Amino acid sequence: MAKALYLLLTGSTIEMAKKVGEVIEKSCVENGITKVAFDRAIYTYHGFSCFSK
Repeated sequence: MAKALYLLLTGSTIEMAKKVGEVIEKSCVENGITKVAFDRAIYTYHGFSCFSK
């Protein structure tokens, strides 16, 4: 998976975050994972909003 991500990482940070999200989504679906949660405990999530949608 890391090699696939490395080859996709071009463009702005938002574009890269979208690409990473798509790769993670594909991997999760292939492994039967249907729900994902960003758990930051008491801290607010400060990532890209496009990645968390």
